[in-house]
Amino acid sequence: MSNLFPTIILIVAVSDVIHLCIKYDIEAKKGLSSKQATKNALSEIGFTTLITSFTTAVGFLVLYMSPMQAMRNFGVESAILVILTFVLTLIFLPIFFSGLKKGNLFTISKPFTALSTKLFKKLDLIYKYQNTVLVGFAAVLALSCYGMTLISTNGSHYSFPEKTDLYSSYKSSKIILEVLVRSSLCFHLKMKRN
Repeated sequence: MSNLFPTIILIVAVSDVIHLCIKYDIEAKKGLSSKQATKNALSEIGFTTLITSFTTAVGFLVLYMSPMQAMRNFGVESAILVILTFVLTLIFLPIFFSGLKKGNLFTISKPFTALSTKLFKKLDLIYKYQNTVLVGFAAVLALSCYGMTLISTNGSHYSFPEKTDLYSSYKSSKIILEVLVRSSLCFHLKMKRN
């Protein structure tokens, strides 16, 4: 499970860094010095990122209640890494900010602006026709629920092609299971008689 650590840490660290960088960029574009922009970014966004990192760590610590030792270790180690990542972000990001001359970290390109304009127009339509959207959503949900009742599950071994390894494996495991159940039942009956 430790191979998941890099992914988890990247997700947590990148989200913290993006939030702090965007706030720093906004403050720097106001004409503030690098030091003041960093201070404002940390004071306004630092607590929010602390809360998100803390709740993520608590979520991983819940895995400590698992009966499996591997899951317990994974939960504790992940929680420690999430908090450590937050602390390292708070240490190294201000150092990075202090080395910047101007605060133009993020610029919005024209394709994104065009895309966001289209998305906002769609959102305006959704707000304008809220009731229609809700009725449409309810209809799709009702149709989906009805469709779920039509799904049939077939766990029969007859659905396996007979001349395959899967079918023969299934048949032999079924026979072994029947023998074990019968012998166990016979053993219990003999024990009760004695």
